[in-house]
Amino acid sequence: MRWLILITSLALSANAMASEVCNTKQFDVCKKAREISDEMAKTLPMQLNKNLSIHKVSAIQNMISITALLAYDKATLDASLKQSNISQKNMEEIMMNSAKDSICISTPETNAFIGLGGAVQYIYKFIDGTTYSTINIESC
Repeated sequence: MRWLILITSLALSANAMASEVCNTKQFDVCKKAREISDEMAKTLPMQLNKNLSIHKVSAIQNMISITALLAYDKATLDASLKQSNISQKNMEEIMMNSAKDSICISTPETNAFIGLGGAVQYIYKFIDGTTYSTINIESC
C-alpha cells in the first residue's frame, strides 16, 4: 500500500511540474510545441544545404527537439577545422549563434514561441549517427 501511495504522489508531482512548464503566461506552450513539431514533421527529411539535413523533430513538453544530420564524420570535421584554423570551441560558438539567429531573428513565430516559455533543441549528428553537439535555445 505504501508503494501505491508513493507512486501516486510521484505521478501527481510529475503532472504538476509538467503543468507549470506547459502553462506559462496563460498560454499552453506544450500544445504549441506539439503543433509546431507536427507541422514540421510533415516536411521531413529537409535538406538545408549540401552538408546538413533535418531528419527528426519531436515535442518534449515545452521543447521542440530537432535532429539534424551532418553529411560527414568527425574525422572530416576535424580535418576541415584544422585546415581552416578554427578551434572546436569556436565551431560550437558559430553553430550556437547560427541556431539562435535562425530561431530568434529569421522566424518571428519561433521567437514568439521562445518568448512564451518554449525552447528549441538542436541535436547535430554525424553521418554515422554519433552525436556531435546539442544546442538548447531557451531565450532570444
